[in-house]
Amino acid sequence: MHKLSAFLPFFTLLCNFIVLLSLHLQTVNSTLTGFSLNLIHVDSRESPLYPGKLSDLQRFHRLLQLPKSQDSYFNNISHKNEIGTKSIINPTTIRPPGNALRHLFILHMNLGSNSTPVSLLLDTGSNFVWTQCQPCKSCFRQNAPVFDPRNSRSYRKLLSNHRFAPFFNCTNGRNCTYSTRYNGGGFSKGVVSVETFSLKTHTGGTERVNNVVFGCGHENSLGGTDYKGGMTGSQSSSLRRFSYCLYEILNPTRTGGFLRFGNDIVIPNQERVRKTPFLSLPNSSRYVVRILDISIGRYRLNVKSGPCIVDSGYGASAIEQKSYSAMLSFLIRHFDQFNLQRIRDSRYKADLCYNRTRNFSNFPTMTFHFQDDDLEIVRTSLFLIRPQYFCLAMRGETNQTVLGAFQQRNVRFVFDLGEDKLLFLKEDCSRDGN
Repeated sequence: MHKLSAFLPFFTLLCNFIVLLSLHLQTVNSTLTGFSLNLIHVDSRESPLYPGKLSDLQRFHRLLQLPKSQDSYFNNISHKNEIGTKSIINPTTIRPPGNALRHLFILHMNLGSNSTPVSLLLDTGSNFVWTQCQPCKSCFRQNAPVFDPRNSRSYRKLLSNHRFAPFFNCTNGRNCTYSTRYNGGGFSKGVVSVETFSLKTHTGGTERVNNVVFGCGHENSLGGTDYKGGMTGSQSSSLRRFSYCLYEILNPTRTGGFLRFGNDIVIPNQERVRKTPFLSLPNSSRYVVRILDISIGRYRLNVKSGPCIVDSGYGASAIEQKSYSAMLSFLIRHFDQFNLQRIRDSRYKADLCYNRTRNFSNFPTMTFHFQDDDLEIVRTSLFLIRPQYFCLAMRGETNQTVLGAFQQRNVRFVFDLGEDKLLFLKEDCSRDGN
């Protein structure tokens, strides 16, 4: 067992800058056909980001605040980079929506033959993976040890004859370099490298992934903000499917479930699977589907057809503001029928909360009408329901709709790049892995 205290970072959701942490599994000779990784909830005692004991309302508030506290940075990340003339986002590789997972879940892994331990938040907001490397010409401070390639026998520099060389700045017969910048003022410059990543699986074993292409950064900055962790980038994989099934995210346990890849994804009831195609948007590495409308019960909101981001980094879903206002009006009319007392206490943070009378259970459901298929959001995934009160677990947002983590609970999502589709079906996610 790792001595986590020796290398795990301190972290807060109020940081102006949050480093994009993830894996890059663009392997050259990998024979992996499938594996699963433990997802550690950021609020779990197993997490280096453990915030201490929180009340139910505090956890709910954090959930609603996840996108608000971090969008200012991630939305400002430039998709323009100086790595080369081609985009290194491969449309046939997997980039798990770690945007998603960056806020809520952590993976533990090791880097190199010397097994430098790192803890990763997952994200897809950037299109390249890099980590700070020794010797540092200019590096930001971090608590985790900076990777030193001189101590790893499996490390090597990517050469100009490598099949990924056209994506970088390479000189014939020499090494390849990269330079990437972010709108917030951050940047990384260094040598494109190849290394072994060791991943701890849900069975307690280790999967070694050889020939991972990543950036070894010798000049790095976060635009004036120090980070206390170790790695950054966006995730991708030569395995063409990945899946997760989220459950009780407001009551974190030791594991938050599993991130499954390839043949480790088992769907026993294929006839229950629903599908919707992914949309291809320019300059975007996010997973997007087309939403045709949203219903509450039988009431159609008449949402304008357009993109819907699937992002479990949003603690709760965000609805385009005009449609959200119509939804609030409908819900207020609905609950007024039962003479419920609305809560306007600022401690509750949500836009709509009520005192709950004894045994009240007249909660509507919601349906996301996607292209080709529908996703039903059950009442317990639409509202935070407690014996004394209940609150709407959504918020409005300008010009975009996002399917967030609270509404993804107890639904298995399979991101299938082979079919270029999002697959989903209802499942008791607490039994995932049992």
